[in-house]
Amino acid sequence: MNRTELREKLLEQVSDQEWKYLLTEDPAIHISPFNREVMLRMRRTKCSKGEADVEMLRKLHHGLALYLEKYMPDDRPAHKWIILSCLYLTAVEKSPMHPRHAAGWEERDGEYCCPSYDPEEGSLCHYCACRPADRK
Repeated sequence: MNRTELREKLLEQVSDQEWKYLLTEDPAIHISPFNREVMLRMRRTKCSKGEADVEMLRKLHHGLALYLEKYMPDDRPAHKWIILSCLYLTAVEKSPMHPRHAAGWEERDGEYCCPSYDPEEGSLCHYCACRPADRK
């Protein structure tokens, strides 16, 4: 699957009513300002060429679902927006999954470096465009 096809598949997950809520910042939809901006950017931005790693996306989706179920079980309505945003950022934009102010990442020599990067096996950081900040 190419990145344009992936973007289209992600956009299809959002109903017309949800787009209305996103566009008007209606509180009926529970989404962070960062993820709202990612969703709106996804809607208006065309993709650069390239392939999307479908197997990586499946693993990331599964990992995010488990993480959110564990750490945000009472906020299930937000799960959709976090997952869609992370999939888009990782596979289409190839950019960090967190806002700069939240994770502290910075761009150095065309690479995203993050002081919050978790090198542990199974960490969702392994899917992010960021690399450890201390990487040489």
